[in-house]
Amino acid sequence: MKKSKGKASSCTKKEFVFDFRAGKCNCVLKVPLQFPAQVNVSDLHGRLMMLHKIPCFIENELKVSLFNFIEKETLLDYDREAELALQRLSTGEVDVNHLASAWSRSYVETTLEHARPEEPSWDEDFADVYHELIHSPASDTLLNLEHNYFVSISELISERDMEIKKLQERQAAEMDKVMHELGSTLSDHDVNAVASQHFDAQQVLENKWSSELQQVTTIQKQEYQEWVIKLHQDLQKSNNSSQIKSTFVKTDKDKTVFLKFLNQNQSVKLHSNHLFASQEMTIPWCLKRAELVFKCVKGFMMEMASWDGGISRTVQFVVPKSISEEMFYQLSNMLPQIFRVSSTLTLTSKR
Repeated sequence: MKKSKGKASSCTKKEFVFDFRAGKCNCVLKVPLQFPAQVNVSDLHGRLMMLHKIPCFIENELKVSLFNFIEKETLLDYDREAELALQRLSTGEVDVNHLASAWSRSYVETTLEHARPEEPSWDEDFADVYHELIHSPASDTLLNLEHNYFVSISELISERDMEIKKLQERQAAEMDKVMHELGSTLSDHDVNAVASQHFDAQQVLENKWSSELQQVTTIQKQEYQEWVIKLHQDLQKSNNSSQIKSTFVKTDKDKTVFLKFLNQNQSVKLHSNHLFASQEMTIPWCLKRAELVFKCVKGFMMEMASWDGGISRTVQFVVPKSISEEMFYQLSNMLPQIFRVSSTLTLTSKR
């Protein structure tokens, strides 16, 4: 809702008071706040904890009290503004017809989409395709790829938590050192400055990881949707009624990749030349598809490990002898990146 011209939104200041006990001392925290509140409660709570050296055992109590205070005063502030608006309306200070026209115009301008005929969205089309595939023999392949995406995100989250933990430990040690020097070489101003630096560093690190996780999930979603649509198209074109869960990946060198995902078969055969060919597929495209193959196999292997009690098994990736050296080494270099082997991995081309 737009503000009326000539009427400035009034701001009021109110004091948040929080009583707590630290040891034998009764303490009072007073914080002036401006309403309508334009502050993030969690951020404000974190700053108050650090800047005023509030004991950690009352952290939750302070957060609840601060949240309730801001929520209550904000509602009261909105009620007061609403009463004033109604008074201006009842006294004729505001033209009712003009106000109704302005609201109607704003509503129409911001919701023009409702007048357009609805068309199937990409998400709706994808949902229909996914529903069809998840009830087909390709369901295991889809679930394995989803599981692999989940593992990748979980690893990133673990790395994020570890990095944040290391930063917090380093900052805690630095703050202990600063507090030890308080009163001799350092003042309260120095302590507040260090606390502020620590808070900013944590925010930067958290924002960095949040952005990275968002980027990875966006890429995963796009790759997954493209892969599902391509698989659906391939299955529709194929007249083969075999129950093997398979997909054909075409290349530009009269070879294709034939993937088998059988419950008891731990071998994957690659670029086989007895299947149909397609000249328009490029090497980078084939590498991308091969990467999806490796990730699906990795997810399948992780699932098998939970089924068979951790029995050691061997997975062999086989390529045709006529494959180029460049393609072979690019595929070879992809393996340790996806499977993350800790021991030495030797890959040779057999001619």
